[in-house]
Amino acid sequence: MIRTFLSLNALRVGGMALGYVAIIWLSRTQGAAGVGHYLVVLNAAIVVGTLAALGLPTLVQRLSARMGAEDIGAGTRRALAGRWPWMVVIAVVGTLVLTVLDANRALKLTTVGMQIAAALGFALTLVLLETMRVAFGPRRAEFQRNVLRQAVTLALLVAGLSAGGAVLVGVLGALGLALWQIRDVLRQVPANATQAAYVAERARDLPTVFVLGGLALVFGAMDVLIFGILVDAAETGLYGAGSRYGMLVNVALLAGNAQMVRHLAKVAAGPAADAGADSADDLRRLHRHVRMVRIAGTLLMLGLVVTLPLYAWIVDLPIAGLWPYFAIVGGSFWLQGMLGPVNMFLMQAHEAGRLIAYHLCGIAAFALVGGLLYSQGTLLAVPVGAAIGANLVKFLSWLHIGCSRSLWI
Repeated sequence: MIRTFLSLNALRVGGMALGYVAIIWLSRTQGAAGVGHYLVVLNAAIVVGTLAALGLPTLVQRLSARMGAEDIGAGTRRALAGRWPWMVVIAVVGTLVLTVLDANRALKLTTVGMQIAAALGFALTLVLLETMRVAFGPRRAEFQRNVLRQAVTLALLVAGLSAGGAVLVGVLGALGLALWQIRDVLRQVPANATQAAYVAERARDLPTVFVLGGLALVFGAMDVLIFGILVDAAETGLYGAGSRYGMLVNVALLAGNAQMVRHLAKVAAGPAADAGADSADDLRRLHRHVRMVRIAGTLLMLGLVVTLPLYAWIVDLPIAGLWPYFAIVGGSFWLQGMLGPVNMFLMQAHEAGRLIAYHLCGIAAFALVGGLLYSQGTLLAVPVGAAIGANLVKFLSWLHIGCSRSLWI
């Protein structure tokens, strides 16, 4: 378990390192404004693509509680059937909305088309990688998710391609390789009646999961877009460089979640989900994973604090501009790591409706704090508001699971 955890962490760190190399390259060749433009383009594809995925990655995670490598391909095909047109619609509408809101960038049809294609490709990749995780294990899926796209994007940026073109080719390259690797899995015979009923049962609150995903983006990739719309490109570059460095603290949580998915699904579903499952053993494994995440997250935070001056020198950006953004974002992700994978647990337990209510509370806090600070003219309005809102959601989820199930994750 520890070896797998460390290998997943290594893949996460490796992928993020490639992302930081892109930031270093752009900051040294194009300045903070170049970094800001790149991060807005990248995060637009991530935000719209995550929405266009319609919560299907969560459905594939749920199917893994009962469907193994021999069935997951047919389950994924059934999940996509009838939903793919909506994925296209959301990719188009979402991209157009963000383009209209961003008055700092001129409207060009080619640019909009590239953003739509990148968003749709990202959405399909999210679904296919969850299928790959079940069929082949987490390492291959994590390599696809964290290393391949970033490597291609970085190579194209260094070659001189525009930010939009590099992001598009990187996303489509990762999608193409994922399709090629799981082509045999997706060719599996259609699910039988029993399997189809299971897919339908696990998908019963998928619209709620979709709404939840949209709300959760406010505290994730959406913060860069909001900041980019409100502030100029150069300050967006400083915020992006500082906050992305702080997000390294989240590496432990993300790698831990990748390994926890099946245990979480079984514990959330209860013993009835699998008559042969040892729920107590799954719970012990879950607690061990969470403990490792907390230790790793704390060590990462301390290490990043010490090496921030070196990072500022490498990216050639002032540490005075990076420090506040790093402190807020890094501290926020560290606290979320201490609270455990409670959000994912509620989704696996079909309590997405409750999680939506918590996210609405978090967004209200985000708007209240962020709006108040923004009205006072502070540039920290968006990161402080997002940090408070996101951690409020986590705390409410942690408190509910502990009180209702006596399960203090």
